[in-house]
Amino acid sequence: MEDADGALESWRMEDLLARSQVSRRGAVSRVLSCSGASSECSEACSSRQDKALDVIALEERRSLMSLIGIFVASPWLALLPTLTFAALGHRRHRAAAWVAAAAWLLYAAYETAMARRILCSGDCNIRVDLLLVYPILLMLSVAAAISAIRPRHAAV
Repeated sequence: MEDADGALESWRMEDLLARSQVSRRGAVSRVLSCSGASSECSEACSSRQDKALDVIALEERRSLMSLIGIFVASPWLALLPTLTFAALGHRRHRAAAWVAAAAWLLYAAYETAMARRILCSGDCNIRVDLLLVYPILLMLSVAAAISAIRPRHAAV
């Protein structure tokens, strides 16, 4: 009976997470509510809540990595930020936007070479290089966006 209850709770949590617009953490605490339980049940319920929250945190990290990993899977998509920052650089006459566009273009070429196994031989699944590349791209992109938003100061 305990396994059936656990399966039912698991199904209810998955269903609620799939259909609900509320945060996942709030959904877990509602589905696995420990209120009114005996002390033994409360400890078990609390343990299930902790495990569920750990699973959700892992899923959130994986979804972020899959969002970033889209450029690894499809290197040509890195041309979209390239074109965006090039357009910003052209319209707003900002060097930061041109630098970001160039960085994204270089990254697109780099990822294409990695995907075609030109720059790596064998297993390229562990990409430690991205721990350096992505923060640099992020910083350049944010700097370019801020530069494009800020008004240009008149020369004195």
